[in-house]
Amino acid sequence: MGMDYDRDGADTNDSNTFTFPLVTDFQAPAVTDCEFYTEYDKSAKKTRLFAKMSVYDNHYAMCMQLGYVALEESGYMVKAFDRYMTPVYSEENSTTTVIYELTDYVDEIRMNSANGNCITVVTYDYALNQAAYEIPLPDDYTDFYFTESELTLSPNEIYDLKPLVYPNTEWPELLEYYSANMDVANVVGDKLVAIAPGESRIVARDPVTKKTASFTLTVRGEGDEGYVRYDKPVAENFTLTGYLVDKAYYMLSSEERELGMTGDEMKFVGENYGLSMYPSEAVTLRYRLDAYFPEDTKVVFESSNENIVTVDETGKITAVAGASGAGKSTLLNTVFEGLDLTTGGISEKIGRGKNTTRHTQLFDLPSAEGGYIADTAGFSLLDFERFDFFELEDLAHTFREFTPYLGKCRYTDCTHVGDEECAILEAVAKKEISPIRHASYKELYTTLKGKKKYD
Repeated sequence: MGMDYDRDGADTNDSNTFTFPLVTDFQAPAVTDCEFYTEYDKSAKKTRLFAKMSVYDNHYAMCMQLGYVALEESGYMVKAFDRYMTPVYSEENSTTTVIYELTDYVDEIRMNSANGNCITVVTYDYALNQAAYEIPLPDDYTDFYFTESELTLSPNEIYDLKPLVYPNTEWPELLEYYSANMDVANVVGDKLVAIAPGESRIVARDPVTKKTASFTLTVRGEGDEGYVRYDKPVAENFTLTGYLVDKAYYMLSSEERELGMTGDEMKFVGENYGLSMYPSEAVTLRYRLDAYFPEDTKVVFESSNENIVTVDETGKITAVAGASGAGKSTLLNTVFEGLDLTTGGISEKIGRGKNTTRHTQLFDLPSAEGGYIADTAGFSLLDFERFDFFELEDLAHTFREFTPYLGKCRYTDCTHVGDEECAILEAVAKKEISPIRHASYKELYTTLKGKKKYD
């Protein structure tokens, strides 16, 4: 492309010409191939499922996002599996390979996708061209069958269901399994668990063609030949998947935070269970539990220090506060052997611990019972004089234990500090609200009431 301009009266070089290439690109990256394959994970004792995709772009592919198409009230929507897109490190005019693990997404695709058996990948390049590709999962079975026609187990014994499929490029993990008599046996994922003496037919079913294969299961009773006593198993899988943001602050002077906005459904990225929260912010954990005996299995949420963070029986986490350098991480390392959280020494200057933890993170508990525990960052100062966390009239609403009593006081403008016939004060007197929490409320109330108003 050439461009010239007039020198507006100059004696020489009345015009100058600049030449440079101008390229327009309207072609989005294309998925040219998708190879499905499996790998057996010996440590987890499970088969992992993968999709290896080839993506071509005439210039440079930038990124991809994997998900599925779901039918919602507003229409068809692409639901992404991960919060972030996958970068594509491509060369100009080339094909690049990107590998996705699908192990944890198969059930979600089956239950929530519009057609029940497809993944959707959206590709982007640096010119912001984009394209979407719907790719069927490998479930085009010519035939499948169990090698066993009969099987005998003892109560609480677990057995892996592994039917043979043809062609062998298809995934048996995409078949549906069920027990005809759930009083005798149950199927969780691709695991068969014996429950009580008796017989049941165990069935594998293709959800597309409705074709089935089956075998007969006999569960031994105590005293039967070959009977073995097994402890009752708990769960095939327990995983934190994400959280609902119940309450989050967003200040215009700060960058957007990864916690999300109030009402957002957020997903954890891989095994990164970190949460960065301000005091009184709250989220409710989402999890997947594949229990062998659902009626006997319960997820229990606990906080090691409710002065730092509280959690209720539904998994709602509320950040409270915790002094910086107070020893929260050191305490967790002492109580739970194997956590190995980073800690600091004692400051000679201030005579207390040094601030080491800089974010809130969930860790797997290294114990037989399992579960997760949160290690939170502390604080050195809460400055209500300079920052508008909330207005005075909103203060009572930040104390969740006040909620059942709000609106029940004699006066509509009740301060809940010393007013007559105050429902909050009556609840404190009855020990329905902690006096310590109410003392914190009064302290914050006094601070906010004395705060200067600026134009």
